[in-house]
Amino acid sequence: MDVQRANRQRALIGEVVDIAADARIEVWLRGGWAMDFFLGEVTRDHVDIDWFAWAADAPALHDALRRRGFQAVDGPPVQQQLDVVRDGEESSFAWLARDAAGRVGVRLRSPRAARTGGRRTPRVEASARCRRCGSPR
Repeated sequence: MDVQRANRQRALIGEVVDIAADARIEVWLRGGWAMDFFLGEVTRDHVDIDWFAWAADAPALHDALRRRGFQAVDGPPVQQQLDVVRDGEESSFAWLARDAAGRVGVRLRSPRAARTGGRRTPRVEASARCRRCGSPR
């Protein structure tokens, strides 16, 4: 295991939490790092740091991260996900939204694409619902 990389990534996790808190934006770890925090130990090398955040907070979070030196990298459309890099480490923010029934899920399409398909709310994937994401939006 690359201990230096794990330490860099843990420091970035702490910094993102602080950036989000300062901007009053909720974020949640997901993926491998979420599991390692749950287990209380680093179990493997991690390619990147995966996050959830509310889609409504995407512009503010992007601005806050950019002000702290994070740079956007190519990836899925920013309406679906934001991929950033700093200090050689990538972080990926998947956007959460509520469907018409109030269920939380991962935004899969942009609002424009949803409107052209006759939908007024973001499409969400029910299997990706997040129980901890209970704050009303």
